[in-house]
Amino acid sequence: MATMTKADVKRLQQGSKVLRQATFRPEDILFKEQLDFINDPAEVKVGLCSRRAGKSYAVAVAMIDCCLNYSDASALYIAQTKTAGIQIIWSPLMMLIDKYNLDCKPNNSTHEITFKNGSKIIIKGTKDKAEIDSIRGIAPSPRIVVLDEAGHFKPFLQELINEVISPALMDYMGTLIMIGTPNHSCSGTFYDAYHKKKGYQEASVHHWTFFDNSMLPAVKNGVATHQEIFKKKVLDSGRTVDDADVKREYFGLWVKDTESQLFAYDPVLNKIPRIPEGEFEYILGVDTGYVDDCAYVVTAYNKTSPTAYIVSAYSKDFTDVTSIIDEVNLLNTRFGFKRILFDPAAGGKNMMAELFLRHGLRAESASKSEKVSHIALLNDDLKSGRLQLVEDGCGDLIHEWSMLTWDYKADGKKIPGTHIGGVKADHTSDAALYCWRGALHYRAKPEKVSPVSGTDEHTTAEQKEHFKRLQEEAVKRTKHDNMLLMKQLRTRRGRKYV
Repeated sequence: MATMTKADVKRLQQGSKVLRQATFRPEDILFKEQLDFINDPAEVKVGLCSRRAGKSYAVAVAMIDCCLNYSDASALYIAQTKTAGIQIIWSPLMMLIDKYNLDCKPNNSTHEITFKNGSKIIIKGTKDKAEIDSIRGIAPSPRIVVLDEAGHFKPFLQELINEVISPALMDYMGTLIMIGTPNHSCSGTFYDAYHKKKGYQEASVHHWTFFDNSMLPAVKNGVATHQEIFKKKVLDSGRTVDDADVKREYFGLWVKDTESQLFAYDPVLNKIPRIPEGEFEYILGVDTGYVDDCAYVVTAYNKTSPTAYIVSAYSKDFTDVTSIIDEVNLLNTRFGFKRILFDPAAGGKNMMAELFLRHGLRAESASKSEKVSHIALLNDDLKSGRLQLVEDGCGDLIHEWSMLTWDYKADGKKIPGTHIGGVKADHTSDAALYCWRGALHYRAKPEKVSPVSGTDEHTTAEQKEHFKRLQEEAVKRTKHDNMLLMKQLRTRRGRKYV
């Protein structure tokens, strides 16, 4: 029997690899609804899904298929943040690459996948301007761009599509894929695209749910049906098919639900272009973090108005302690804070000490107790219009207050939600809560405004003032007369009046 050489083994391995690659056929991997979606030739495709509908797996197959069929092109996957994108899509991609032994090189550092024909799968985020700018001029040019959890992006999504994504797709007349679950506010670019509003009249829309996913392991292995899983996980917990969150999460339906909104923010009632004229005192709230973002919120109030104003609210990536301290000092130079409130966690106390040593600024530990009760009080201010947000400076906070919802523990207890579309996004909300609690607008005493001369109000006010003076003079005369009378009585009795 002839001995196999290393070259023979290599040829066999390469032959096996080619054979396994040839078996990567989306029609053999996906169920009907997924396949209909990725095979749709439309330039803009919108997929509305429930949870566990297999949407991310479908776009993973679509991106791999694109890179196998086209050379020197890219499939660009965009999530709210790059970290979130990696958590969502990297595992399905690696599983498919391993299962079909695909000829490509995943880079676990940059999280890019390069194929032998020069095509790439690239993962990006849109958390801030730096991440967005990294998408501009991306090479190789994309044939498809996927926006995952598109219903929970920040409000600049339409600007991102118009200014960055659409130009990038021009080289190959590529495809924009927007996919996600419905948000509770029934608003935003994803909502507009699904309903084919202005700019999206030609979009192709698809809808499928958890109940269509025949690839669920429990269903595929015959352990349980979709209905049995739904009953055990949803109905047995006390929820019903009429609950708004159930309609969204399990049936993928657009249901406007203000009751589940964590903050009672109303853009009509609580958004203003600028704060009114006047002398204000300013408070800074800082939500610190090493892994998470750092958020900075500036609130203004004065002694005569019961309304507080949030004039600036934004978050930034944590880089180092020095950057945070410098950011606080820069804001103080602009506003001259009466108080600076720091989250004492995540190194906040050390930052407060460093802030004093370097810049002579004293900061206090923010109060974090009874969060639910204070959210309820803050919501009272929002509902009454006693808390206003300056639109241009508060984009991050407006996004959080519009999208954050209440969560529920296993025992049914309501707790504040911290995530938007699976991404932790409550940093500016926490910072806003700190400085709102420190503001004293609730102690305000309105200034007295004199009525205009010649008006009925002015005449009435003068009459009241005249009557008040007469009363005061009458009281003085009565007191004087009483003193004289007492003097006379004591003199008659032989007492000396003192």
